[in-house]
Amino acid sequence: MIDILRDAMNACSFQSPLEADDSRRIDLHALGVRGTGYDPIIRLQTVIQTSDDPTQQMFSGFIGSGKSTELRKLAANLKREGYTPILIDCEEYLNLNMPPRVNDLLAATAAGVDKFIQENCQGGITAAFKSYWERLRAFLGSEVEIEGVTLKVPEAVELQLKLTQDVSFKTKLYNHLEQNGRLSDLAKQCHEFLDEAVAVLSNACPDSQGMVIILDSFEKVRGDYVRAEKVRHAVETIFVRDRRWLRLPCHVIFTVPSWLTFFAFGAAAELGRVCILPMCRLMDQHSGKRVPQGFAAMHKIIEKRMSMEQVFGDIEPLDDLIEASGGYPRDFLRMMHEVFLMAIMDKIEPPIPSADLSRLVTEVISAQIEVYDKPIFDEDLPLLVKVAKTHDVPRAKRAQAFRLAELFDHHFVLGYRNGQEWYDLHPLVRRSPKVQAALQEANGKKSKPRK
Repeated sequence: MIDILRDAMNACSFQSPLEADDSRRIDLHALGVRGTGYDPIIRLQTVIQTSDDPTQQMFSGFIGSGKSTELRKLAANLKREGYTPILIDCEEYLNLNMPPRVNDLLAATAAGVDKFIQENCQGGITAAFKSYWERLRAFLGSEVEIEGVTLKVPEAVELQLKLTQDVSFKTKLYNHLEQNGRLSDLAKQCHEFLDEAVAVLSNACPDSQGMVIILDSFEKVRGDYVRAEKVRHAVETIFVRDRRWLRLPCHVIFTVPSWLTFFAFGAAAELGRVCILPMCRLMDQHSGKRVPQGFAAMHKIIEKRMSMEQVFGDIEPLDDLIEASGGYPRDFLRMMHEVFLMAIMDKIEPPIPSADLSRLVTEVISAQIEVYDKPIFDEDLPLLVKVAKTHDVPRAKRAQAFRLAELFDHHFVLGYRNGQEWYDLHPLVRRSPKVQAALQEANGKKSKPRK
């Protein structure tokens, strides 16, 4: 019987995105809990299908919100409509802990397209067509001299690994190119490759409506404690100052960090609005009351993964866990995983009795409050209080934008939509003792923090 709980626990894995035809996939927008109005994926698709010229769009969502799963749905939709979507995982080509340059993003794009062509378009490749890595090696040469030291450039097959993993090598190489006025030539190399790639695709797939590049995972770019602000400045530079290099010879969708949407002069001005994937709405923005449809939708996430009758004696205690997740699918699955792990360690036989489930849910929530409480600094409290009271993010000072970016990166603040975008604290953050104390002080009240 314990195998039932083990299987249920493993069914709560949130590490890999779901394919478009995966039976576990839940269309939260169709259920009316991911915002009213447009479906972000339909909007992205419509822009592509109604534009005569190549388009550049930005898509954002919290890590674990279902963004990659939605992008797979978009790719499947476009393929049915006759397009050739190329889904590229930036983590395969970039070190997302380092400040990126526009050349990094272009290189990831070119490398991903190259991989697709080599695997799917052999019939359309002419003898004159060279892979991206061969071109890059030829552009760089076999060696470069930097400050009197000769730096050897590896062969094409090793160059990708070297540029991704050896931070020192890439930094020295980029500095060399910049000092010699060749950094923009590197960007031009990527554009020239993509121009030829479009021609290869047209030759290999003459009936295709065109190539659509979907760059996933770039929204995960963030630095460590030392590099975090440099990374944010670098991302802003790519989508504002260097945006001209992002105009590719085909349709392209860039995933961007959610915090980029509220910068003072915003990335949306030239490349259009950032299309955002909201959280599942569980609470009414104004009344604070539960939205039944939201809780039902979150229940479906579990129902699609396991037999509820075999696992639970009573599912009502799960509502407290759902509320604590803030409608954030990853956090809900992560906490469900913990519930099952604890049930296994306590040797509870399924179906889990209601009293045991209530106890486990309470213990998991308490533990997660501590997890969210520890990274909250005193300097964060005024911003968190303002978000909690206004359901918006402060935009008065540019310095606030970078601090808010940190809060978004830690998922302290979540985004929703019902008619318009609005924000709220993650429920686990709101229940943090220090946040509770700050909210009580702001309201002129004194009461025990909620656990």
